[in-house]
Amino acid sequence: MLKNSYKSVFCLLTLLMNQPSNTASTSYGRLFESLNLCIPALMIIFIMRNPFPKTTAIEEITFYGAVLILLFLLIFKKTTFSLRTPLSIPFALFILWSFVSLFFALNKFNSIHD
Repeated sequence: MLKNSYKSVFCLLTLLMNQPSNTASTSYGRLFESLNLCIPALMIIFIMRNPFPKTTAIEEITFYGAVLILLFLLIFKKTTFSLRTPLSIPFALFILWSFVSLFFALNKFNSIHD
């Protein structure tokens, strides 16, 4: 069952990588297009490694790799990124609540770490 799901993910990634490119006329265009395709691939790997224990290194590499690639693409203005989703306001309120409640914590050093 799990083997088939990984097989379908790799088929999806193969299809994404073999799409014809209209904007990739230069080597820089191909680089940015490849990086744009790497973000969903890294997120798929990040999500699919969930059932396996002790995969912290894979989790860290895939998550922070996707974040760094996204920041790189945003700096060079080669991708668009928007936080306009229905969950943006609840996430912002949760972060605000977490930050405010930090001052009322019993063990402040442990709470800052978490």
